[in-house]
Amino acid sequence: MKDIKEVVRQLNDVDWDFAGFVPGSRSGGIHGLHWYPAPFPPSVAGSLIDILGTKGRLFLDPFSGSGVAPIEAWFRGMRAIGVDNNRYAVEICRAKVRLID
Repeated sequence: MKDIKEVVRQLNDVDWDFAGFVPGSRSGGIHGLHWYPAPFPPSVAGSLIDILGTKGRLFLDPFSGSGVAPIEAWFRGMRAIGVDNNRYAVEICRAKVRLID
C-alpha cells in the first residue's frame, strides 16, 4: 500500500498544465493518429497511472473512449481493460492496439 503523504506529494509535484498537448498531433504518439471529439492527454493518464498504479495489476477504465488510459497502463506493464458504449471509440482503441501489437 502506498503512503498517502507520498502520493499527495507526487500529485502536487505534477505540472497539470500540459500546455504542449495538441489533440491529433504526432506528438501524442499512437494517440495522435486519429481525431476524437473528447481528446484526453496521454501525459495526464500516464502521470496518474505512474503515481497511483501498481505494475502487474489490472487497470480498468469503464469510460475509456478511444483507449488512452488503458493503453498507457498497458505501456507501463499493467493488464488493462477499456470499456465504452461508443462503438466508434472502441474501434479506434482496437485499431491502436493492433498497430502496437
